[in-house]
Amino acid sequence: MDINKREECSDELGKMQKCNEENGEILKHCYNEFKIDISFFLKLHEQKINIYKLKSDYVNLISEMYVKKIKVEYKYKDINNLDIIEFYYPYRNTSFIEINKSSFDIDKMCVMPREKEQEETIKKTNSYNKKYQGVLLNFNTLEEFLNANKIKHVENSMNDIKMYAVCENSENNKKACIYDNSFWEYKEGELNFFEKINKYLILSYFDLKKCICYYSIANPVIKPVENFKEVAPSKRLHIYIDTENAYLNNDTNEINVIDTIYLSQKFDNCFNNHKLFVKSRVFLLLRCKIPKYGDSKNENYYDKFMQNAHEVLSNSQSEEDNEFYKINSFKNLYEYIFYDNTGKENSLNNDQQNKRISHYNILKKNLNLVVLPISCLTELKKEINISENKILKNVKKELFDIYICMIDPNYVFNSLNWDARNLLYFLTIKYELYNFNINLLAFRDIGMLGDNIIYSFNDNKKFIFKCPIFSKELQTNSNNTQTLFTDISNILGINYDLVDTLNCSEKSKIFNSGLIKKCNYSNSNLNRSGDINFGEGQNKLIKFFLNSSMFNIKIVGSSDFFKTNKNVENSKHSNFQNCELIGGWKKYVEKRNNKIKESTIYIINLNNFLNKNTIQRISLELNIKLIRWRILKNFKFEKIHNLKILIIGLGTLGCSVARTCVAWGIKNFTFIDNSRVSYSNVSRQCLFTLDNAESCSNTGEYKSVAAKNNLLKISPDLNITSKIMDIPMPGHLNYLKNENLYKTVEELDNLIDNHDVVFLLTDSKESRYFPSLLIAEKNYNCLKKYAKLTTPYNSNINDACKLDEDNTMQFPDNITYSNYMCILNESIENKKVNDKQNFNKKNEFTDQRNIFYSNILSKINQIDKMPPLGISVALGFDSFQVIRHPYLYFKSACYFCNDMNSPTDSVSYRTLDEKCTVTRPGISSISSSIATELLISLTQHPLQFSAPHIESDQYICFDSKGDNLKHKNVETSNSFVSCLGATPHIITFNLSNLSMRKLYSDAFDKCVCCSEHVILKYQENKPEFIKKVIRESLVLEQITNMGMLKQADEGDVIILD
Repeated sequence: MDINKREECSDELGKMQKCNEENGEILKHCYNEFKIDISFFLKLHEQKINIYKLKSDYVNLISEMYVKKIKVEYKYKDINNLDIIEFYYPYRNTSFIEINKSSFDIDKMCVMPREKEQEETIKKTNSYNKKYQGVLLNFNTLEEFLNANKIKHVENSMNDIKMYAVCENSENNKKACIYDNSFWEYKEGELNFFEKINKYLILSYFDLKKCICYYSIANPVIKPVENFKEVAPSKRLHIYIDTENAYLNNDTNEINVIDTIYLSQKFDNCFNNHKLFVKSRVFLLLRCKIPKYGDSKNENYYDKFMQNAHEVLSNSQSEEDNEFYKINSFKNLYEYIFYDNTGKENSLNNDQQNKRISHYNILKKNLNLVVLPISCLTELKKEINISENKILKNVKKELFDIYICMIDPNYVFNSLNWDARNLLYFLTIKYELYNFNINLLAFRDIGMLGDNIIYSFNDNKKFIFKCPIFSKELQTNSNNTQTLFTDISNILGINYDLVDTLNCSEKSKIFNSGLIKKCNYSNSNLNRSGDINFGEGQNKLIKFFLNSSMFNIKIVGSSDFFKTNKNVENSKHSNFQNCELIGGWKKYVEKRNNKIKESTIYIINLNNFLNKNTIQRISLELNIKLIRWRILKNFKFEKIHNLKILIIGLGTLGCSVARTCVAWGIKNFTFIDNSRVSYSNVSRQCLFTLDNAESCSNTGEYKSVAAKNNLLKISPDLNITSKIMDIPMPGHLNYLKNENLYKTVEELDNLIDNHDVVFLLTDSKESRYFPSLLIAEKNYNCLKKYAKLTTPYNSNINDACKLDEDNTMQFPDNITYSNYMCILNESIENKKVNDKQNFNKKNEFTDQRNIFYSNILSKINQIDKMPPLGISVALGFDSFQVIRHPYLYFKSACYFCNDMNSPTDSVSYRTLDEKCTVTRPGISSISSSIATELLISLTQHPLQFSAPHIESDQYICFDSKGDNLKHKNVETSNSFVSCLGATPHIITFNLSNLSMRKLYSDAFDKCVCCSEHVILKYQENKPEFIKKVIRESLVLEQITNMGMLKQADEGDVIILD
């Protein structure tokens, strides 16, 4: 999705294009086009929250500049007084810099360009794409953004580019500056020089709550004191053609259309991949001057090419051609044409003379054109220094003409691209081209053969031109998409300078007769038979314009090039430090109330581009992720948002727990309940409304369904499954009549197995029994599968827990945190130990504890599928209890461990006040919040749900004595504690005296729910076990031998204070 709307490519746009200077003599440059994708802002939002936070530093970006070919309307202009039609090539190559989420991947700077998907309607010419560096500075407040010193930030962003020109004498930095030839060499997989010297800057502020981004974008360049100028207006390459003949320019001193056709094809494959430096898009173009021998004196320079056009343009790879294409330096070129290093002809024997002629023929076949890397100018440094006329084209005029060729996909034909400013600046400094005239070919005709517009090959593989045909009907409209073409095989050679100097005010007859008179066709007509009737009748002459243009650029002297500073030593380095920068800020133009408003500040509202689910998710998680900015930098949100939560019971507790989990960013839920919403529920249960109670003919909507629908209104992207299920309960005989009794338990078992956490929030004790049993069984099975019993149980924990040779603490599976800490704290409680020894002991025991838990963690990490965690909440009138069930190596008590009676029917024969959970209204919200916060604290513990019972927040620093709490540590945490604080086993709360206790209880080996005897009995015959427990729950006491414990004498009971 594009943010910036692209303007149409047209001549009108070319006229409206704002160049930096209005003076016609000054070289014009067209601004780069930037397309900022919506994915960039989404990535910036993510980076700001998760990485940048409160930092406001410069961030390097790397984007791509794409070249795309677009087809425009056929455009032509009828010059009536000359009887000539000017026709414009209908395909244009333009470029744009795409800034998207991949721009943050700075690793792309040193890797091969990745393939991009092509747009369906616009063809991207990928072989000419290039990397484009950028800098991002994101501010923390809108005021900082609006009051930013833009000049300062532009200078800072260009510091590394400016340094390329100030390290000539520094050996350490030599390879990182323009004075070293390696800087200009093309290396596959690295940034080329053109990519190194250009950069964009983005200043931004992101309003994270409103999802609105304010930004400004600049494309700074370096400017000499005096601008680069044009010696003469740029010339757009063209060919004269009519329906009978094509008239080629036979002037070897100019780059012509036939040369453009040749280069277009060769650039596409980098001269059979022997000149990969073409990908840098800037290089030298030479027109060699080959002496003519014998019959060849009457030939045009392109005749050899025309005879072999299909072979040359079909990218044939003969040994002779490849030898020629491998010429990548002036030295290689001199050797190829048998000249010495000074450019003087060597004396040759007969064999060498024949070889030279053969090489000359290869050159002629390639239009006498040679392409070399721009770094080869170093070989001509002497010639450049002694040049008198200061014309780069003529520094070796006896051998060749020198052009700088730049692949410039720019649709404003009388200007160069914006990046050419820095290129010309650095080339001038590097090769000391002060006061020089430079002939620069802005090459813009990419992939011409595939266009099938100006030329093609017939069935006989003969090169033919294509001439547009204009009927009288078409000539009434200057723009048309229905232009037809006819094939032209007759080619005439003329001198375009003679044609262009004719008096354009003369009438067409004078023009035609003058042209025939001045141009000598007899010697240059490739098809010498027939008379020439140039432009007579309906056969109008067509001036067919291509896209490429030739510029003649004047570079000022060194005194006018640099900005001098009297207080600084006059050198090119000090002068460069004071160079002038053009910010190149992109302006936003808006017309309101017939007034045009310009601003460099763009505003993008993500709400206009994203669906409501995405916006809501971003906003919901914002508060959670902001925790990491200042408060808890070690907080890991990724451990929370993918949790799968099963809530059994959608009453007061269930609704509150679900709502709090959503606030923590959890997305995946399953709700189980079989009751309906009543009017009495609406005031206490936060996910229900009167509409839910009134639905289904006032019987009420099912709670699980209503809770799902109302939560989706709060957060539409939640994944919620609602189950209407009546969970069997011990002592409730009516379930025995259900034929699908075991299927119901089996379905419940599958649901528990597919969730990470199970909240048991039903309103009776017996309704929690079978879910608790299923949770205990899964933990038991998991431990059994991964158990590695290294030592038998030993009453002496010091013997049971000991270090082996690898400092790994060996321990049996039945060692719990409570009896382990009893040993660790034994010496600390000894009053004879002084403070210093006490502190040292604590450190020693802490190390041993870390080893102990590291061993547990290593075991947990081997488990491929973790069992579910159970959390139960039980309410009284003004009190509650939150308990987390035992989990793997955290061998604590479950919800039923501290009860010596089997669960039975607690609902039947009860009055209304006994059936309903009559509580103080605030109790449910407090208890549900604590239960959810306990879960979140466990997720942040290294051992996660196996975290030990910790009563206090140990995410702290101690003073030198190791006793007193000093401050909250926001940088690092102690080992094996949760950054969110305590992870207690049991939490009890009494509202009447506002007291809270955190307790730990070991697992009861005779527990009617989680003990091994019960689990094994259940696994023997699950359907039969379920029926027996429902029929008579006292069977559980028989399985666990609870009866023997109940028959104990009072003397056997120890009462603890």
